[in-house]
Amino acid sequence: MKKIILFLTGTICSLSLPAQNRMTPELLWSLGRVTGSGITKDGKTVVYKVSTPVLAENKSISKTYSLSIQGGSPQEITTTNGLISDRHFSPDGTYSISAEEVKVKNIFGKDFYPDLDKSSVLIYESLNYRHWDTWEDGAFGHLDAPLGHGDCADGWCHYSSFKA
Repeated sequence: MKKIILFLTGTICSLSLPAQNRMTPELLWSLGRVTGSGITKDGKTVVYKVSTPVLAENKSISKTYSLSIQGGSPQEITTTNGLISDRHFSPDGTYSISAEEVKVKNIFGKDFYPDLDKSSVLIYESLNYRHWDTWEDGAFGHLDAPLGHGDCADGWCHYSSFKA
């Protein structure tokens, strides 16, 4: 009896396999790419953008939507001006934060030998010259926030490094 049930289950599962769509490049191109824009100032709505590629024109068409956090159907909106707050500023607007690449290490030949400004040589002093698909260029991302304290240069404090 167990063998018959197992056989019937296997047969039914194998018959439903051809109904599945294959993941093809064309199917992937037809999917929209979702990017979160933020939450509205009142905290009740999520704003996001959906970009759909157009292969013939080699560009993407983007539409912006808002959706209640409680659920429901999304509403297309034309602009987000004044709808969501700037994520680089604190909610009260007194503090700002930014990220920038800051050169920390000398890597290029012209860094070591200024008179050889046309040099394209890279000089590494350790084995950490490449991480996955990125070559070390001596620059690291820094989060910057103006706090106005006397212990920071020019009122800007540089926080932990991150590799963008």
